[in-house]
Amino acid sequence: MLRRAAVLDTPPRIEPRTYPTPTPAPALDELNVTTVAEPGFLHRAIEASESDLLKLWIHTLGPARILQWAAEKNPSIRWEGQYAHHCQTCHRLYRDPKIRAVIEQHGAEMIPVVAQTLWLDQYLAPDILHQASRPDAGLDMTR
Repeated sequence: MLRRAAVLDTPPRIEPRTYPTPTPAPALDELNVTTVAEPGFLHRAIEASESDLLKLWIHTLGPARILQWAAEKNPSIRWEGQYAHHCQTCHRLYRDPKIRAVIEQHGAEMIPVVAQTLWLDQYLAPDILHQASRPDAGLDMTR
């Protein structure tokens, strides 16, 4: 009886499990626009990113919507349910030749959408939220 109690009082020994480490995707040179070692790196990073339509497009609509749009243009592009994280989706935008071809051929069509989305997100929405947050603003329930 004493021996059984000692066994029950001893916490179970749990062996740590090891899982294979996933191989990281290769870095995307297109996203490395500058380094912190260079003076004025933040200004240059913003300037380089804001002058690149694809980067603005990813920022405004997200990589999944771009893949959806590309698949509408080229039905051989399969994308739904294939990605666990938006970084994987973004990586494909830069590495899949079919998607790159669609973006190069039809990307200019999205300039008005990206521009309007940026304007709404960066100018109109913050202004409306600022006006609504004033103490005297109140809620307008007539619209």
